[in-house]
Amino acid sequence: MPELLTTFNARWDPLHRGRTPAGIATGTLMTAGGGYPARAGVHLLYMSVGEAPSEADAWVVGACSPTADPANEIKNFPTYPLPPSSVCWFWVRAVSPGGAEESSRVNAIRIKTDSNGDPVDPAPNRPTHLTATAIAGGRIRLTWQYDPVGEQAPVSQFSIYHDNGGGVIDLNTPLDTTSARVYVTDAYAHGTTVKFTVRSRSSGGVEETNRVNVSATADAEGPPDLPAPTLTMGAVV
Repeated sequence: MPELLTTFNARWDPLHRGRTPAGIATGTLMTAGGGYPARAGVHLLYMSVGEAPSEADAWVVGACSPTADPANEIKNFPTYPLPPSSVCWFWVRAVSPGGAEESSRVNAIRIKTDSNGDPVDPAPNRPTHLTATAIAGGRIRLTWQYDPVGEQAPVSQFSIYHDNGGGVIDLNTPLDTTSARVYVTDAYAHGTTVKFTVRSRSSGGVEETNRVNVSATADAEGPPDLPAPTLTMGAVV
């Protein structure tokens, strides 16, 4: 049995619904009536084709998981050719070691292709590691990161959206834009919980469409700002 499993692992791949060299290791498919649980930390890449993302028509086109080496590195997702003249949606989901998969599709990315399968109106990657922190005076500080690997177009600026405490983020009218990766808002009323989404925009004006959001509650007091240090200049000899 171990020999058969080793051979199966070597010939399975996460592409095409898992039927092709590492799929069993990432648990992307039920096989011969038996489920093989994914390794800890596995993520599955889903794809669907159509004007809107569809759970019914989605399939796994890639997976990444810890490798077998001692460094426990994470494999990158494989590249995947896009169908021509289509609207493609991709989203990533985490799977537990026992095979339980999250249901969120909040990070879905839309890509429209031309007759050659190349992206139309290429967009930058979405920001990652978005955080919101209440600071002094009812203000909120947002921070995020940007990874250019695999981007369709370089990022030019970031659009900041908020719900202004109302519960629904207005994704049509940005609160502000910035080329930095940190942003400090104006003051909100004390105790107001505000949600934020940050989107990347290319120099051509194409904005990616992530809906990832974070929130923070404004605090009129907030953590105190650090005072500026007092410097004493010594005599110049």
